[in-house]
Amino acid sequence: MAGAAPAPAVLLIDEMARRAVAKGSRWADLSLTSADNPRTPQLAEHLGAVIYKRYRVYRKWLGGTPLDQPAP
Repeated sequence: MAGAAPAPAVLLIDEMARRAVAKGSRWADLSLTSADNPRTPQLAEHLGAVIYKRYRVYRKWLGGTPLDQPAP
């Protein structure tokens, strides 16, 4: 979309980066970005971030009421 306004997330990250640089920061750790939202890592890469490590969260039902179903 040509001429589209930047998304609020881009503006927020840009402002945080400007303030961090003004205080002398040279890098930031975004290691807790969520894989549940694939746009988060894409946004970080678009802004120049480099993925250097990945964490995975696994879910296994152990009995009782599954978390994705209402309790009886």
